Amino acid sequence: MTQVIDVTPTWSGIIRVLIAALEDGTDAGKQVAREEVIRLARQYDGACDAIAELEAALKGMIEMATHHMMEPEERRDILSNARAAIAKAKGE
Repeated sequence: MTQVIDVTPTWSGIIRVLIAALEDGTDAGKQVAREEVIRLARQYDGACDAIAELEAALKGMIEMATHHMMEPEERRDILSNARAAIAKAKGE
């Protein structure tokens, strides 16, 4: 039986390495660390946007589930928005 070990770095682990590079690294290492901090900040911003979209989609789905008289087009729009939010959150 094959065992898989997840070695995905954590945000807190990455940040500690970047801080060390910024404080004690070479000029080239400092530049790489600065660029990585900016890249991570952009990813975080994108994740926050995706979370907001997922929350809105979930809210719509909950509303749809509690309102049986909703028009089919409105249901279709809610589900379409939910699918799009999930795909965006997954990076598709």
